[in-house]
Amino acid sequence: MNDPWVAAFLRGRWLESALAVTALVAVSWPLGALVSSRPWTGPLVGVLLLLVAAGSLVRMARAPRWLVLLSQGLALLSGLAGWAAQYRPPDESAVTAMSELVREGIWTIQTYAVPAPATEGLTFVVLASMATLALVVEALGVTLRAGALAGVPLLLVSAGAASGTGTALDPRYFLVGAAAWLVLLSQQGRARLEEWGEGPVAAVSVDRVAAARGNQHRLGVTARVMGLSALVLAVVVPGLLPHLPPTVLLDGRSGEGAPGSVTFTETLDLAQDLGDRSNAPVIRYRTEDSSPPPLRVTSSTLYADGQWTPYGAATAATDYQLEGIQSWTSATLAISGVEATTRTMTVTQNGLRDPQLALPYPTTAVDPGDVEWWWSGMADAVQVESAPGSYEAEYLEIAPLTALPDTVGAPPTPLADRYSAADLVTETYDDGTVHTMAPDGNTVSFAFPDGTVHRYLTDGSAELESPDGSLRRELPFAGPDALAIDPDSWSVVRPLAAELAGGRTNQIDIALEIQRYLRGPEFTYSLTLADPVEGPDGQPLDPVSHFLETKQGYCTQFATAMVMLARAQEIPARLAVGFLPGSRGLDGTRTVVASDAHAWPELYITGLGWTRFEPTPGQRSGTAPTFATEGQQPVAPAPQEVPTAEEPTVAPAVPDTAGGQGATAEESWIERHAQVIGWTALGLAALGVLASVVPLAGRWRRWRARRGRGAAARIEGEWAALVDGLADLGAEPPPAATPRALRDHYVRQLEPDTPTRDALNRATDRLESARYAAQPPEPGTMREDVRRVVEWQRGRVSRRRRLLAALLPASGRTQLTALLPRRRGVRLPT
Repeated sequence: MNDPWVAAFLRGRWLESALAVTALVAVSWPLGALVSSRPWTGPLVGVLLLLVAAGSLVRMARAPRWLVLLSQGLALLSGLAGWAAQYRPPDESAVTAMSELVREGIWTIQTYAVPAPATEGLTFVVLASMATLALVVEALGVTLRAGALAGVPLLLVSAGAASGTGTALDPRYFLVGAAAWLVLLSQQGRARLEEWGEGPVAAVSVDRVAAARGNQHRLGVTARVMGLSALVLAVVVPGLLPHLPPTVLLDGRSGEGAPGSVTFTETLDLAQDLGDRSNAPVIRYRTEDSSPPPLRVTSSTLYADGQWTPYGAATAATDYQLEGIQSWTSATLAISGVEATTRTMTVTQNGLRDPQLALPYPTTAVDPGDVEWWWSGMADAVQVESAPGSYEAEYLEIAPLTALPDTVGAPPTPLADRYSAADLVTETYDDGTVHTMAPDGNTVSFAFPDGTVHRYLTDGSAELESPDGSLRRELPFAGPDALAIDPDSWSVVRPLAAELAGGRTNQIDIALEIQRYLRGPEFTYSLTLADPVEGPDGQPLDPVSHFLETKQGYCTQFATAMVMLARAQEIPARLAVGFLPGSRGLDGTRTVVASDAHAWPELYITGLGWTRFEPTPGQRSGTAPTFATEGQQPVAPAPQEVPTAEEPTVAPAVPDTAGGQGATAEESWIERHAQVIGWTALGLAALGVLASVVPLAGRWRRWRARRGRGAAARIEGEWAALVDGLADLGAEPPPAATPRALRDHYVRQLEPDTPTRDALNRATDRLESARYAAQPPEPGTMREDVRRVVEWQRGRVSRRRRLLAALLPASGRTQLTALLPRRRGVRLPT
């Protein structure tokens, strides 16, 4: 079939181009798991449509390859500039706007752990990156006709997606991409084979059909081998590629433990950059608690030279390994009478390496199966001999209170002040030690022969008076470090703590004011620390002073600052490390990933014991804990829900309450996907417009033909509509013939029934009269006769032919042929 329009359409390689971009989108889709949402989906559809249309239209015009690539590049730039225009001021150029968005996107990547917020900058970076990769794949696979070579960037993107997310690649995405790539190879190979049939046939004694079949067979074998090789590489390469570095405060040593296996490091360096974005699952658990607290692993009161040293192997000599759980906090709650609810949790998958175990605090019971375990008195945590694959635990949740008892949060005072001196009982031991007790049996003090005196306070701590008269305060299993202020930041911390405390005396009031200050708008959560700042002595500030000056840091900086500010107000404090509660799946199972690792301060509050606070801003840590005190409205002291990274391989997560914001009414499906629906509708509308060009051209041709002046011209127009309509449906007329010869030709092709034959005869008679009679007749029923004949043919042809006639009619192609440069005819395969 010699048709210049069909030749031009095939030359555009529309299908191959669509297959190339489909493969790229499929293999790169898992990268979206690194971002909290996918707002680039709609714009990406539009940009890829521009890419396909620009390349295919220019190829239809027989332009050189470099011009095709240039046109596609300009189309992508225009599409990206158009999207970026909505975020630029009126007086700013598109280039400047795009560069600013790129800068913002790179900053977001460097700053946030996964899933990073979908800022305008990050959205633009992802959109531009995927569009550029699509251009590369399309250029290799379609413009340069190197379909096999186009599989290389597809494979690299696929492997990068698996390595970047920290999990195995979802087979669905790979299969869609691989299928599109193999179909592209097949389509391209078939097109090349068919091109061999174009032009004059050489006079050689070769069976061209057999040769074509042989080449098609070899092409199929090659495609299958390459497809199988790509499958093997896609499975092997991600396993060989290193994953992203471990997460906050974690040591993810390669090759140790099962996938997702991590442990906390021995030192927590404040200068360490927390750039990990690993989404590998570490812990999966179930609990009836709708808002569980973080999973605590260990704690430390030891801070020096910008580093925290957790209790563990490095401090084993000074630790207390106790049998059974002996949490001082649980005992304090029982003594103070604060009501607490026992909650349970069941860990079904544990990736934390021994001796550490992640548990809510305060823990009251744990069952790790046959694994030996003990209670670390210094770390105030459970430790295990070997990591259990699963375990169960119980913990306490403070019940909602309208107001805390007056004794809770009150400054500690000597226990002896509760009793009169006459009621106190003393006992002297053989070594000269004097033990003073209250009538209820509580120990009030010890006086040792060397002059040292231990006086016990109302919060359970002890005040130690040395023979020289100096005083220091110690907590059980915590030592003096729980009140030690970093000497390098003393001059900055003390006045700031006094300013924040003001006239407050209750420990919770002071702690909440410190927490409110650090969570205020002046502070910025960022994984990138600010540049060094010089102090009055010309030397760089210490880490704590640097953070309080620049007000920029991540969870360790926020927690350390609150610890030091609390200690400056005589409130014992320590740093706790563990994991945020993770994301909740539809089946109730929560998944904690490596990037959920977190640090927070614990303050020793009279009547509550070690109590968690959350100074880190809400975009990382969620809602801060609050407690009912005399100057506050009644609130619940239960730990708040914390939004965390979602692990893409688990069930879809139910959105948790956003940090610091109240819950809102659930959005409908249409509201949640309004932007994607809008962009998809716009893309479909654009495709509809493109698909309607040729049919509209055919209608325009018939309309013009029927608008002729005079009866003869209108009859000729109706006859032209008959010829075009039958040609659209596969009934080609002879090159030249009289009306009666045309009628006989159509009778042989159409094999019409009697009414259709009569309609064809009437149309032929009117055409003859219009051409040869002295007075041409009126068209009369000719339009109805033409419609009957065309409908008869429409009912006889296949559905595929009817669809082709509707979308790519020969009449429309003929009308649009004038828009193409006139060239010599091309022999096309039929």
